[in-house]
Amino acid sequence: MAKAQGNVLTERHLAAFGAILQCFARYEETIEQAIAGLLRTDVSSIAILMRQLDFMAKRLAFLDLLRERSTPGDRWERIFAHLSVPGSHVGLRNHIAHSTWKASPQPKSIQPDWILRWSPGIEPTLHRPSSDVTSYTFEALSETSANLAIGHERFVAYLIEIGLISRES
Repeated sequence: MAKAQGNVLTERHLAAFGAILQCFARYEETIEQAIAGLLRTDVSSIAILMRQLDFMAKRLAFLDLLRERSTPGDRWERIFAHLSVPGSHVGLRNHIAHSTWKASPQPKSIQPDWILRWSPGIEPTLHRPSSDVTSYTFEALSETSANLAIGHERFVAYLIEIGLISRES
C-alpha cells in the first residue's frame, strides 16, 4: 500500500492536505476561544477541557452551550451556518487523517485506498449509492482548502461582531 500511496500523492496533494487540516485546527481553536468568551473564562482552561474532543464534538458542545445560555435564535442559526462549512468536509478531513491514498478511476483524481475494498464478511448497511465524494482532484482539494479558509475568516468576523471573541485573539 505504501508503494501505491507514494506513486499518487504529490507534494501539492500533501500541501493541500496540510492546508485542510490546518483550517480545521483553526476552527477548533476559534470554537475554544468563543466558548471561553461565552463562559467568561480563560481560553487555556477551555482548551484543557476540550483537548480530547474532535471538531464535531467541539462544534456540538459550543452549539449546546449557546442554547443553554439562551443565545438569541438568529445568532445561534448564524453560528450553526458558519460551522456547517467545515462540518460538510469532516469526511474528507477524516480520510486525510486516517487513510492511505490511491489513484481513482476518475481522471486525475485520488481516493482513500480502502474505498470499494470491503472485506468478504462486511456488507454496506445501506443498499443505495453513497452521496459522499470519494474521489478528489488536486483542484477540488485546493478549492476546499480555500473555502474553509474564507469560511473561517467570516466565522471569526461574526464572533468579533457579536462580542464572543476579541480582535486580539
